[in-house]
Amino acid sequence: MQNSTADTKTLIMDVAEKLFAEKGIDATSTRAIISEAGVNLAAINYHFGSKEGLLKAVILRIVGKINDERLSQLNLLEANNQNPAINDIILAFLSPVAKITKEQPHRIKYLIRLMGQIQSDPEKFQQIANEHFAEVGMRFNAAIKTAIPHLSDTEVMWRFKFMLGAMHMMVVRLPLPEQIAERGDQPEDINQVIAYVVQFVSAGFKAPAAQNKSILKD
Repeated sequence: MQNSTADTKTLIMDVAEKLFAEKGIDATSTRAIISEAGVNLAAINYHFGSKEGLLKAVILRIVGKINDERLSQLNLLEANNQNPAINDIILAFLSPVAKITKEQPHRIKYLIRLMGQIQSDPEKFQQIANEHFAEVGMRFNAAIKTAIPHLSDTEVMWRFKFMLGAMHMMVVRLPLPEQIAERGDQPEDINQVIAYVVQFVSAGFKAPAAQNKSILKD
């Protein structure tokens, strides 16, 4: 009976994840989810409480695994060295995403789509960020500041955001204009991709602090 209950819960999340990503969160009704999953509405209420609870469970299923691995790798780094190198810190943050991308490419793409939709609602995005990313953000931010002490808190925050942008591109891999793409091979091996990204992001964090002056012409 327990296996059947677990299977039902997983099935509902699988269907909701797909529909949320493909049709949109607001456009996906609980009726559509139960219809495709072949369950009744009581099953959603029993396992998740509401559509909002189901959305959070879908996100946590992916993000929780990634964040647990991030913290595990950072804990190991700090246990072996009180001041880990920035390259190793960045690798610990990005490699769990690369692993999921390799093992479950459809799932990580669904997550990117979901988070993109949620970003259009700043209040909801802030709530989810606080629930699922606060601990990881604080731990990695502290480690980066220790490794790169010449940067202000504000500049670390901005470079952290730039790292998130690079991570997004690592997963989505948008096509380049042909004139640029034809000048180099597009690597298919995620291990090669993450090597490029870690090297790029690490160099960005190591760069001198930006000068506080206007660079835009009037």
